[in-house]
Amino acid sequence: MDTEKFFVYDNKAMKYSRIHKGNCSFCKNGEGFREKTTDSTQWHGPFATYAEALEKMQSLGYDDAGDCTKCNPSAFFVYDNFAMKHTKIHRGNCSFCKSGAGRNEASGDSTQWFGPFATYAEALEKMQSLDYKDTGDCTRCTPSA
Repeated sequence: MDTEKFFVYDNKAMKYSRIHKGNCSFCKNGEGFREKTTDSTQWHGPFATYAEALEKMQSLGYDDAGDCTKCNPSAFFVYDNFAMKHTKIHRGNCSFCKSGAGRNEASGDSTQWFGPFATYAEALEKMQSLDYKDTGDCTRCTPSA
């Protein structure tokens, strides 16, 4: 069985980066659909996990950074509002989650994010370990779909 690989596309000229699955038609295992590398573009990877690719993408420091919208490589994250005893599973590319950074900040006085988790099952296990009654999937990104 092939193991999923992840790559980070780095566009220095336009100052943006994207995480791709290796089998994405835009990525082609780091070869790209046009070219592998130019003076202003570069592919980083392969990375064995989404978390490793995310770390690399964040190290590039671009404000415009995220997941490829074609292959949707994001991992899963668990949002925990422990003051309200409320928790939800999100995809990393969810507008609420933003790869565990949240809409405003990574965590507050009563909230925190867990992840990334490679699979929905791993995120579900973490959510269930919090033992809250108000649990489920984010209604924006529907991660179990």
